[in-house]
Formats: sequence, structure tokens, C-alpha cells
Amino acid sequence: MASTSEVTFGAKIANAEALSTNLKGFVGYVAPTTETSIVNYDALIASMKTENSSVATKKLAYSVAVDVRQKHFLKEPTSISKMLSPIVAAVRAKKGWAFAYRTTKHRK
Repeated sequence: MASTSEVTFGAKIANAEALSTNLKGFVGYVAPTTETSIVNYDALIASMKTENSSVATKKLAYSVAVDVRQKHFLKEPTSISKMLSPIVAAVRAKKGWAFAYRTTKHRK
């Protein structure tokens, strides 16, 4: 099994860059096809770096959005889940448990 540092996509790109550097050091290297030339390989690595940074940015934005959503619904003192509990308790105290149960759980 690969070590943890070898698992990430960024580490794989770094390994590809190291391979490209080593290929450039070989004087007699001749690419078997035009797709496997060093120039095309470097272009592929550059496009993968661009995509990797784009994905990382999108993952960070998603993580921040999830955190904001959790703050609004769960974490803040004025969050929705913390505001609804006293409201439901007040309705149950005023109208009775059966009324609150009927209107919130079994609405048709």
C-alpha cells in the first residue's frame, strides 16, 4: 500500500514532474509516439495542475458553505433548531401536546 504522502493527487502530479525532469535528462530519449513526447507530457502536467487547483478551490468553497449552513441551522445561539424548540414548547404548553403533535408530525 502507498504511504499517505503518495496518495494525494498533488503528490502524483509532483511524481509526474519528477519523471518529466528525469526524461529530459536522458539524452537518447525518443518518444514512441507524438502523444508521449516530453512537450506533450509537460502540457498534460500543466493542465492537471490547473484542474487540481480548481478542484481544491471548489472543495474549499463547498466546505465553507457547509459550515455557514450549519451555523445558521445548528451552531449559533439564534440558529433555527434552537429557536424552534421553545416555540414548539410554548405551543404544547398553551394548546396541549396532542395539538402540537397533530399539527407538526401528521400534517396531511
